[in-house]
Amino acid sequence: MYERSRKREVRLTNKEIAKRTKSSERMEMRFIGTPRCGMNAIAKWILMHFQGYSFYRGKPLRSANHDKPFYVKYLKGITRDKKNLVARNKGDKVCIGFCWDRLPFKNCTNTPSAMKKRINVLVLRDPFNQFSSIEKAKQVWDKKGLSAIEYIELRKLWMNHAQAFVNHDQVWDGKVLRILFNRWATDEKYRAKILKVLGDSFSYDDVGIPKLYAPSPFKNEKVVKRFDQMKNSNPMRAMIGYDNTMKTLCRKIFGWSA
Repeated sequence: MYERSRKREVRLTNKEIAKRTKSSERMEMRFIGTPRCGMNAIAKWILMHFQGYSFYRGKPLRSANHDKPFYVKYLKGITRDKKNLVARNKGDKVCIGFCWDRLPFKNCTNTPSAMKKRINVLVLRDPFNQFSSIEKAKQVWDKKGLSAIEYIELRKLWMNHAQAFVNHDQVWDGKVLRILFNRWATDEKYRAKILKVLGDSFSYDDVGIPKLYAPSPFKNEKVVKRFDQMKNSNPMRAMIGYDNTMKTLCRKIFGWSA
């Protein structure tokens, strides 16, 4: 039998790595959201359109809020790891996506980056679909479902993120890319707009969503009615159903009609 030929991985010297790092375009995309908001699907979809070498770290960086030097050192270590990036000869354009969840919005954006360029991406999903997804998931809060205390904690974080959308109709304001998961999942023009504002490093020829990342179909106009149906369900669902503040925000942000 013939032996399969193996391609040798290119190994660069430390000087070559240092030179390439200084001259290359390196970017960090900081994806900010709450559990089951669709942030991971959007992150992978965006990085899929990056014209260069990109990869995604889905593990939440909970320690970054308390230890900024640790985060900067951690990111520098990744960008200089020739096994991950440089040695594979994927070109000078490198984009690293990080998942920042369970943290207030400002805590995620205030931590400095070790990259030349950073884009903050804030993702918001309507609470009904999001919290229903959490109820069905097994590895969100280390168990299935939500307790009342956990719901209150998640609601507070959702409200913190939602405030960034209320007075900002534009997708990109030069600092933060704001993405509504509901519109991203259903509106092709909206997806194209997201990629266009990111610049020439991203391709927007095909804005379709691969089946691997595609969410379940839903219609926004039915969500408010389903909020009301939740009032006769378990206590956690009832809390959502009677949450008029959250419903008012949803009408302003997602354009629902009662």
